[in-house]
Order: sequence, then structure tokens, then C-alpha cells
Amino acid sequence: MLLTSPNQSLHRVKLPLRIALWYGSFGLAWIFLSDWIVGRLDLSSEQLQTVQTVKGSLFVLASVAVVYVLTLVESRRTEAAHMEAESAYRLLERALGIAN
Repeated sequence: MLLTSPNQSLHRVKLPLRIALWYGSFGLAWIFLSDWIVGRLDLSSEQLQTVQTVKGSLFVLASVAVVYVLTLVESRRTEAAHMEAESAYRLLERALGIAN
């Protein structure tokens, strides 16, 4: 049985918040920057509607990429920590002479 350290428990709590903050920052930056750019264009109402649709679609695609990268990075960190803990556990088993 592997025990979790207080650091690991704290990391589990912070992870969702960190991902949410990154995503929120990305979303707000996208909205303000893309609205600023679109506002500088001289567009008819039809063109503006098309641009807004494209802008929204690009936001969704970019959001998918951001969420994927954030979760991939955290998944790799978690896997590395798990492998390190497993290695330490096996070393302890050997040191205590209780290996399978």
C-alpha cells in the first residue's frame, strides 16, 4: 500500500484550480484580444456575423488544445511521481527483506 504525502494531497487540491485559472486566463485574453482586433475592422453586419462565428469556432479548437496540454502535463507529472513512489516502495521492500 502506497501512502500519500501532504504534498501530494495538496497537489491534488491545487491541480483543478491551476487548470481552471490557466483556462480562465486564456479565455479572457482570447475574448479581449479577438474583440479588439475585430473592432478595428470595417465590416458589414453579415461579415461581422461570419467573423464572430469563425472566432468562436477557433476559440473552441484552441480551448481543446489548452485543456489537452494542461492535462497532459499534469498526467505526466502524476505518472512520474507514481513511478518514483513505486520505486521507493520496492527499494524499501528489498531493504526490509519482504519482497515478493
